Parts: sequence; structure tokens; C-alpha cells
Amino acid sequence: MDILTVAYMAIGAHTALREATPEQIGALNDRQSGGEESSIQSVIDHAAMVDSLFDLHGYEDGVWYYDVAEPVGHWIALRRLAGDEPSANDVRQYALSQMGVSE
Repeated sequence: MDILTVAYMAIGAHTALREATPEQIGALNDRQSGGEESSIQSVIDHAAMVDSLFDLHGYEDGVWYYDVAEPVGHWIALRRLAGDEPSANDVRQYALSQMGVSE
């Protein structure tokens, strides 16, 4: 797994969490989701799978880290802020859409 994929996914999640309202952060902390640390861990837990999509499909339309990894991390954090834990398949489908790949 590329450590930069992990880093940029975490950057995306961090951005989403910083843009959240105090009410959203409070609700995130009140749920069993574990708050900010758990949200970052959730993103990291998906990083190997997201990185494998690069290995499988490649990406030549821009910069993988900026165009795919960071937005995927942002999206996962937004979903968690909304009270939802995206499944691995949800994350995979979102990442593929960011890559412009349909399967």
C-alpha cells in the first residue's frame, strides 16, 4: 500500500472534519462512531482497498492523490458526519467514480 494514498485520504477526512459544524462534531462524538479519531481510522482502514484500485486500473487523468485519494477520504468523513458508515463496496464504487472507471 502506498503511504501517500493513506496520507491524502486522511487529509481529505481532516478537511471534512474541519468544515463540520460544532453540532455535527458533537453528534459524531455522541454516537458510537468514536468521533474524529475513529473517523480518521475508518478512512485508513479503506486505504489498502482504494490503493489496489490504482494498481488494478491505473490513473492517468491527473494526480491520483489529489483527484482520487483525497476526495475519497473527504467523502468517507462526510458520510460519517451524516451518521452513516460507508461499506467497503460503497467506498470502492465512489473511488471508481472518482477515477472515471465503471465496472
